[in-house]
Amino acid sequence: ALTAALTGASLAAVTQAADRLERWLSGRFPDGVRIERIVASVEELRG
Repeated sequence: ALTAALTGASLAAVTQAADRLERWLSGRFPDGVRIERIVASVEELRG
C-alpha cells in the first residue's frame, strides 16, 4: 500500500498534480492501481 498527500495553492493545482501522479502510477503498475482522492482544507484538517 502507498499513501500520498499532495498540497498546493489551489484546488486546480492539486487536481493537476493528482492527475499526473495517477498517470505515473498507472504506467508503473500496468496491472492496475486503486486511487482514492480525498480533498480537505486546512481548516477541516485542524478540526
